[in-house]
Amino acid sequence: MLCGFSVIGILRLKTDFRSQSLVATDSSAEIDAQLAKATFGRPPTAVIFVGDPQLDTPGSRKALIDLHAELTRVPGVDDVESIVSIPDVRDEGGMLHTGPALSGDPAEQSLTLAAENPLLRGAFISEDATATAFIVTTRDRTSDKSIAKVLEKIVLDAREDFSEAYLLGSIPIQASVAPLLLKDLIRALPVAVLSLFLVL
Repeated sequence: MLCGFSVIGILRLKTDFRSQSLVATDSSAEIDAQLAKATFGRPPTAVIFVGDPQLDTPGSRKALIDLHAELTRVPGVDDVESIVSIPDVRDEGGMLHTGPALSGDPAEQSLTLAAENPLLRGAFISEDATATAFIVTTRDRTSDKSIAKVLEKIVLDAREDFSEAYLLGSIPIQASVAPLLLKDLIRALPVAVLSLFLVL
């Protein structure tokens, strides 16, 4: 009976699996983190990695532009950084060119040229221009769980256009870890209660 009541109690528990819950709000680390957030904004919460040997082709470049646009439309997403939005500065025939590395007509763009920029190479695009990343920042933590489901769906759809597409970062980690921890609690607490009952 005690085990049954404990399981019912677990199902009503509200657990906080965020890393912030492990840090005291008045600690120096948390104070510094809040100061950095107020100064520079909220840190990125998800990264979408996309890779394909034929990434630098008109069809793939258009798919990258469409993917960026789709990510910006997700409710709760505050900002998306990628080669579609990050400024690229380079010399083209003696003229200074500024603007996003990938914009306009995909047939006239070049990811290989963008990879020559040391500010983009290794951060937003691989050296061989076969992989790129989309950095997603959300407005607040309360919506991260629902956003994770939407981003996972977008990544699954992206695998139809690219050979590789993965969702990384704190959003997918928290969304996947929370159910596992809850299952462990449901299994462990009844055993703990029963053991305590036997000892007493």
